[in-house]
Amino acid sequence: MKIAKLYSPGFVRINFFANFGSLRLKCLIFSSTISAILFLSACQTANLTEFPEITFRHTEPIKLNVRNLKIIDFFKPTYSPPHVEHEFPIPPAQVLKTWANDRIKPVGTLGTVLFLIKDASVVEEKLRIDESISGLFLTEQSHRYRANITVQVKIVDIPNTSDSIANATANRSQTINEGISINNKQQFWFEMTEFLVKEFNVAMEDSIRKHLSNFLSDH
Repeated sequence: MKIAKLYSPGFVRINFFANFGSLRLKCLIFSSTISAILFLSACQTANLTEFPEITFRHTEPIKLNVRNLKIIDFFKPTYSPPHVEHEFPIPPAQVLKTWANDRIKPVGTLGTVLFLIKDASVVEEKLRIDESISGLFLTEQSHRYRANITVQVKIVDIPNTSDSIANATANRSQTINEGISINNKQQFWFEMTEFLVKEFNVAMEDSIRKHLSNFLSDH
């Protein structure tokens, strides 16, 4: 009695190589996918934009009849949500210190001008977006950023003269698209800082010329 063979050697060979080819293809696809993810991740990290310094050396200095300039930063970042000013390419407080050094020029022999940073915060607010199927076809605003600057310029240590004060504030609120890249968010934050400090520049100069006019020098 002959026992029937349940398989054909040729079939097994063909099926084995077919399965091996399929497995090899899957491994190749998986490997390519991982490589692409790692590459994109590396690009996101390596290609962070380098931003120019924000300065005011191109503007006319404000000459004051005092001997010294002293910058005091009372604003202390919390480094925790909802505050994000520490994540900015150039934090607002840093730009304010640059403004003071570039724009205020002591030319006198007595007294001190204090540049007091009271607020230089940026707060992030998450906005509600449409999470339904129709929302998949929309590009919505996902976050709002509120930036605030408050600075006081005070002249002190002038004999027989009471302290003179000039105040200025600047505020800006902007929203950002959902799904924005890291580089584009950094650019958004940089431009936000630029607009904010430009507004402050005008406000503070006007305040100094109005409230500290007795200390202005043309020399």
